[in-house]
Amino acid sequence: MGALVAGLYSAGVQLALSDDGKRVGVVGDLGPGMEEALKANKEKLLEMLTGDPLSGAGWEGRRVLYKQALLWLDERTPEEANKRVTAALCRQDVIEGLNEAWAKPGGTFEEFRMALREYIEAGLRAMKEAQ
Repeated sequence: MGALVAGLYSAGVQLALSDDGKRVGVVGDLGPGMEEALKANKEKLLEMLTGDPLSGAGWEGRRVLYKQALLWLDERTPEEANKRVTAALCRQDVIEGLNEAWAKPGGTFEEFRMALREYIEAGLRAMKEAQ
């Protein structure tokens, strides 16, 4: 499932939960073969979007997205900016929002995704400042 989630988000597709919380949809265009993969994994994806953020599919989806975001940032960070970006990502005020969204009881996958985006943006700002 991790590869599917990483592939979807890498392709610019976002997973979305229906209003009733019983179906998984997507925002964006699915590439070849992705629709079949979504159908085959719909129960796991639903569990990821609604499940415990600290175990099972809820944990796995967040972990995969976090890892993918850090790899994306690392690939774009020039060597001379590495220390500044790392320092920015380790600041308590920067990581606090991500940690809160990750472990928040009743928090949603979308809240986590938005907090992760803000976290990565802090790294991008530090990269620009280093140049």
